[in-house]
Amino acid sequence: MSNTFISSDSQSTSEVNGRILTALADDVYSLITYDEDKVVVTVGKNGNTIVQVLPAGKKITLAYRVLSGSDDDKFLNSLMIKQDSGEFNVLEGSSSKIGQDGAGNTVTITYSLSTGVFKKGIDSTMSSTDNKDVAVAVYEFIYASCVRTVG
Repeated sequence: MSNTFISSDSQSTSEVNGRILTALADDVYSLITYDEDKVVVTVGKNGNTIVQVLPAGKKITLAYRVLSGSDDDKFLNSLMIKQDSGEFNVLEGSSSKIGQDGAGNTVTITYSLSTGVFKKGIDSTMSSTDNKDVAVAVYEFIYASCVRTVG
């Protein structure tokens, strides 16, 4: 399982079903996790090798941390309610980050997401003490395909 963190700054963009999310929490607001291996390699007798590509290797889990009660929270919550009621279309989305390549050049890394659904209910924290997580709603999605481009 590999993880990719997208940090919140003016150089980052995340969108779900055409809506750009703006009420993102914390410095790291997005976590993309590839759940499955992309291939299986079997070495047989006499060193023969079989490489099997696994379609499930494209599937990812994505978590967004948004501010509780924000317009983004309301938007995502309304999509989840639709999914729960059965009147739902799959989600499309993306997460992009503009950065440096180490040689002074600007690059954009984009994760294009297709065929997504909400994985589970919304994680949140309730606390009577000063805890920054009380202001955060965590949405988890599963996307059937995630294509990473660097350009």
